[in-house]
Amino acid sequence: MGTDNNTENTGSNKKAIFLENFSAFTHRNFRYYWGGLLVSIVGCWMQYTAQSWLVITMTNSPLKLGLLGSAQFVPILIFSLFAGAIIDHLPKRQIIFVTQFISMLMAILLTVLTFYKIIEYWHILLLSFILGIINSIDLPARQSYIVELVNKKEMISAISLNSTVFNLARIAGPILAGVIMAEMDIAWCFLLNALSFTAFLYGLHRIGKRLPENRPSLSLISLRKKFRLGNLLLEIKDGLLYIYSNQLLYRSVVILFILGVLGFNFNILIPLLTKDILFLGEKGLGVLWGALGAGSLLGALCASNINAIIRPSIKAIVIYAILMSITLMMIGFDDFGGSENKYAYSIILLFLCGLFSMWLATTATSLMQLNTQDQYRGRVMSVYTLVFAGTTPLGNFITGLIAEHIHARFAFICNGLGTIIIMIIFLVLWKQEDAPIFITYQRWKKIALQTVVTIIQKLF
Repeated sequence: MGTDNNTENTGSNKKAIFLENFSAFTHRNFRYYWGGLLVSIVGCWMQYTAQSWLVITMTNSPLKLGLLGSAQFVPILIFSLFAGAIIDHLPKRQIIFVTQFISMLMAILLTVLTFYKIIEYWHILLLSFILGIINSIDLPARQSYIVELVNKKEMISAISLNSTVFNLARIAGPILAGVIMAEMDIAWCFLLNALSFTAFLYGLHRIGKRLPENRPSLSLISLRKKFRLGNLLLEIKDGLLYIYSNQLLYRSVVILFILGVLGFNFNILIPLLTKDILFLGEKGLGVLWGALGAGSLLGALCASNINAIIRPSIKAIVIYAILMSITLMMIGFDDFGGSENKYAYSIILLFLCGLFSMWLATTATSLMQLNTQDQYRGRVMSVYTLVFAGTTPLGNFITGLIAEHIHARFAFICNGLGTIIIMIIFLVLWKQEDAPIFITYQRWKKIALQTVVTIIQKLF
């Protein structure tokens, strides 16, 4: 009798865990959003992979590859704060629809230039800059919009599932791009990306118009007043002061700034690893991107359970950053595992790097979303976008410069070592942070079992 009750309780617990992780799917609008975004992001990763390979093979210059990353992310650095102030006063669904439509047009133009073999480096640079302007609005709008599609109790589920989309795409997109580039033509990657936007646009179209209850209806005249430069600057200042006054938000932003410069330069490092260290071609590039994405996907699948083992906190973010940086440094050691095993070790290390980077990102995102008031959400997430992606131009330029004048291996080592040193300094400076991040051993065993069950349920 007791055994039957235990079995029934275990089954109920498994069902509860499963429902908790997928609770955001109970909302029709979130399902439309999630499905359309998945298709679109797969296409974006195909273009992202193909574009970086096109530049490195066209120019044979790591520095020019770094400048490409800078061109795409400099607009985010310049415009994201203004975008956040605007997003807080306009319907986010309409904003995202417009930005996605313009992005589709950019992909079509890139397709035409590539199909007719008239593409030049400056074309790619210019289109990347325009896309960066669009993303400076699109990224914080999408980050802020998620919470409008679900209730607050499903927010963690929505954030986790949103991360799952990104990482499923980071596996499928580069692998598909590698196969298409090797077997067909690189222009097909850009064409398929253009077509993929239609799925997300359709999903947005099907989502019912729903504004948060706490957002006032604004007239055209009041909007014009709010969007004057002086008023926008006041909105930005108010948002920055809000972040500065909240210790969790402020520290998260500082850490993400450092990681944006030193830790997240994969768009430069992985093509360099493929071409200059492993001497592989297009398929190898797709596999390496897929390894990073597979690790990130696993990290997203078990993120909520890991957060139960290691409590979401600033210290947790720092620890994940250090673990990720160690894997970057190990990739940079040319003799690690012997040259004949370098490809296999690189796949394993990139998988681990993706795992730790996803735990880092979901922890930071959850901390910022859960500790932000609704009226500041657009501005806070625009700062998140600024430090997470807007600092990438500097990191891309430094990484490309090191690889160009020293070696690609040294770029991996410098990125990893620099991050570790700064994170250790943060740990020392912030050692007075309240509760310990780890839970008891008994509780850990229970959650570890639940984590395994959750991953199996999500995959199968």
